[in-house]
Amino acid sequence: MTEGILNQELIIFPNKLSQRRYEQKITLEKGFCDTSNFLTFQKFINKIFFDTDYSDQFISKSEKLLIIYQLINKFKKINVKNNSMNLMNNQSCLNVAQKIENEIANLPRFKNLILEWMMSHEPNHKLYQSALLYSLWSDYCSENNLLNNVKKNEIILEILSLEKNKWPLFLKTKKKIILRDVLWMEPFQEECIIEMSSKIKIDLESAVPFSFVDFFSDRLGLSVIPEKPTRKISNWAEDFCDAMIINDSSICNKSVYEHIDFSCSINAYGEIEDIARRIRWYIEHCNYCFHEIAIYTPSLSLVDDIIPHVFERFDLSYYYDRGRPVLSSPIVKLFFSYLSISISKNRDEVIDFLRNPTLKNNYDTLVDIYLKSRPTVDLNEDLFISNQEKINGELLLNKLNDLFKEPKSEDDHFNFMSYQKLKEILNELKENNFSIYDGIEMIRESLKNENILPKIRRDNGINILSLDDAIGADYKLVFFIALNEGFFPSLKSEDILFNDIDKSELKSFLSNKLLKLPQMALSNSNINMEKQRIKFIAAILSASDQIVFSYRKINSDGAQLQPSSYFSELWNLFGCTEKNDLFISKYNLWRLQNSTNSFLNDHIKNQKKSNHIDKIPIIGESFLPYVPKGLSYTNQEILINVFSRYDDINTSVIKSEYSALINDICIEKNRIEYLSSDRETSSIFSGHIKNEKIIKKINKWIDEKESFSPTRLEKITYSRFIFLLEEILNVENEEILDDFTDKRVSGKVIHEMLKKIYTDFRDKDLEIGLDRKWVFYDKNIWKLSKNKISKNCYPVFHLDCSKLDEVLNYLKKEIDNIFHYVISDLEYKITSKFGEKEFWEIEQKKIKENVISLVKFDFESSKEKNIYPFEFEYYFGPNAKTKINMFNLPISGIIDRIDLCFDNNNNLTEIHVLDYKSKSSRKKQIEEVEKAANCQLIIYAFAVQQLFFDKYNSEKINDIIKISNFPYSEEKPNKDYFRTEKVMIPLNYPGLIDQFTQSLQANIEMLRNGNFSVDPYYKRYNNYESILRNNAKELLDN
Repeated sequence: MTEGILNQELIIFPNKLSQRRYEQKITLEKGFCDTSNFLTFQKFINKIFFDTDYSDQFISKSEKLLIIYQLINKFKKINVKNNSMNLMNNQSCLNVAQKIENEIANLPRFKNLILEWMMSHEPNHKLYQSALLYSLWSDYCSENNLLNNVKKNEIILEILSLEKNKWPLFLKTKKKIILRDVLWMEPFQEECIIEMSSKIKIDLESAVPFSFVDFFSDRLGLSVIPEKPTRKISNWAEDFCDAMIINDSSICNKSVYEHIDFSCSINAYGEIEDIARRIRWYIEHCNYCFHEIAIYTPSLSLVDDIIPHVFERFDLSYYYDRGRPVLSSPIVKLFFSYLSISISKNRDEVIDFLRNPTLKNNYDTLVDIYLKSRPTVDLNEDLFISNQEKINGELLLNKLNDLFKEPKSEDDHFNFMSYQKLKEILNELKENNFSIYDGIEMIRESLKNENILPKIRRDNGINILSLDDAIGADYKLVFFIALNEGFFPSLKSEDILFNDIDKSELKSFLSNKLLKLPQMALSNSNINMEKQRIKFIAAILSASDQIVFSYRKINSDGAQLQPSSYFSELWNLFGCTEKNDLFISKYNLWRLQNSTNSFLNDHIKNQKKSNHIDKIPIIGESFLPYVPKGLSYTNQEILINVFSRYDDINTSVIKSEYSALINDICIEKNRIEYLSSDRETSSIFSGHIKNEKIIKKINKWIDEKESFSPTRLEKITYSRFIFLLEEILNVENEEILDDFTDKRVSGKVIHEMLKKIYTDFRDKDLEIGLDRKWVFYDKNIWKLSKNKISKNCYPVFHLDCSKLDEVLNYLKKEIDNIFHYVISDLEYKITSKFGEKEFWEIEQKKIKENVISLVKFDFESSKEKNIYPFEFEYYFGPNAKTKINMFNLPISGIIDRIDLCFDNNNNLTEIHVLDYKSKSSRKKQIEEVEKAANCQLIIYAFAVQQLFFDKYNSEKINDIIKISNFPYSEEKPNKDYFRTEKVMIPLNYPGLIDQFTQSLQANIEMLRNGNFSVDPYYKRYNNYESILRNNAKELLDN
């Protein structure tokens, strides 16, 4: 073909990628390529348009969005009565306006008729409202001499309808137009071709073999049909797609199986790792080059954050054919996060933002303040945007410049260019006012299709591209990833604005006007699903040697994902047919031969036992905690293998850059060995301190400690390592406040209210008829008296069930005053833990009701029993009247309640030591006490003995003590049993004290010996599994 003939031809491509691939092909064949007559279809129509006098009437995307947002607000105000769109946010309304414009821009000559049909509906109908909104935009453009996409396409069709000699110069000199890589024609494209076809020769070249063209044409109902294929397709790929179309793999030669494989990965990150590992194998064993490999993904957003990290580890060169989306840039994401914080005021989002290293300044002090705040916070007005209703581009630009470090082009080209794009948009919006909500969506929409190409093109790398860009591609090895339900194909759904019925009615309306529509006009949801299938087949045909189909099992939230219908269809045809139990590719055979782990053989055995419908592909290494020796490709994987299997390693020969990793592996290896052993051998990496100096310091800390509370001693039982962190090293567990009231606050308030109520019952004459008396010590026995007979008498009152009505009437009258009395004393200490106002108000009501219910239960359960409450929230310790030591440790604590029981001669018969708890069974209390997991009941009982008898734990006085949790939750024991041994535990319960003291003594001795083992670790309130790297166990047997 001569150069003159070439200049008379115009070649049009569906996209830039198709054009560039063709240019590369020509350059390789001829050594050069004249691209002056190559255009994408979009560039082709733009070139026609910008050759006119109208081009200066076109506005930028961000300006257009701002105008439409302003028109939406105007539309909502002027059309209040029938405006169903008032219920939609501005972004949804924008989507409607853009949807209408896109539909009409595809059929520009039918604009007025389409609007007429939409306006024929009832005023509150979505189509009527949508037409009104679009008319506002259309009228605004006309009044302000601006062009929108519909008018632009109208002008293009008008030009093409003219005689050829009146076409733009670049077009009228051509004798032939070739459209390459055609799959189908959109309505506007079809109209352009029909207008030109009578004036210039047009060749349509199909992106797929001609044998598929008829099938596609029938499925889509095409009227403009490609005449010949663009390129030759591999026979096996053509046969493979034929089998897919007719759903019968028997038509394929057995050799087809050698070209396909299937993969299943644990999650998104694992899928890219598994693919990277396969690529390394194909490069080493099949001699593929990077540029001969492509990865197709339903959306770049599914992998954009993962591929750079994984491929760097696997030493794989790659590039994004279309460029990386600006919206995936970390600095752009951070800016959107910053804007959204002004709306959400979410504490965790604020803290994450302030800790980001991309910020210019350090905000640790502010982070500490927010850490102590509730989930919804008051924003720092100097830092964040406070006026959500009125901001502008200049304010946002200033915030971007003031807060964020600008990336450097030489260090991070992608983020640098993304940052510049963001600044461009903000500059365009500089003088315009808008709300923060509209601002976020306008900026996002403006950046939506912006991509950043690499600073230096790396076409020799693995190509990462979306399935939309597969048209005209040609690679030896192709991976299809994320073939999950809902990803690709997307779920079938009808257009919200124009559903299938609406489109059918509109087509009938236009046909009744004797108008001929383009064949693909107003396609329904079935046609859109067929388009996805055709894209998939076209992408499969781009592979000349090998294809791998992959899906993932779970998403980022841990929820189960299903393989897509396309994956399942191909798996059932080629991966696991009735005749072929389980297809094993060359790659998987190599894995079986080289893996030192049995997981592949185990998987295959399990799959062979499974039903045909339940079989899944051979799983990737992403399912394993580490990659087996023989299958490892990255330095980290090799190191993990080495250090997990061998003891004698010369660490000096390992690169210093991996020293931290080596150290971590050694620690984890040591920890795992310890946890899987009989625990007889100790390990410094499992909490065993062996340095004598440190052990002496720990003993000194123990000996000099002012006192130990029962709660602190209980921690030793649940986890000695956590005791070391929290108590000895003072490592605080970061406390995160919640919107809801902290349960500990509710418990504290209940404790204090009960103390106030019972103290008043004991010390004040409330005129409710309670019998108030005195107790005193006389001749080795405590007695009850009506009168105060000496200085050493102590007040008590009778829990008299016959006075319950008077007590309840009093409480209902005074409960609010009692609550406020307690809160006024606690408020300054725990206000931050009350939660949000509305939740705290609900909790207050529950607390008051609970307190009244508790007192009622207390009186009822004391019926026919001579019980006298004695002390409430009684403190004992080194600085108190009552002192107690155990195993040379001073003990301190607060006893919730001490009750005394007397016989008919007014002699003390029992002392009840009660500890307010939400709930607990008698059996569980006994087991917890024996294991020193509940130290409160026994130690409180000892303290009470010390208070009454100046000694503790003697057989005689143990006989009169009974202990129990007093449940203040809604679940309470039978009131007739509460004061009996069916609920209460006698201190002389067989073996109780001996077991408790042995457990506690053993715990203390382990501390003194430096044994702070990570095991055992028992479940309690907080979850420390990530710190201990040990699974929590149940303290008690179920």
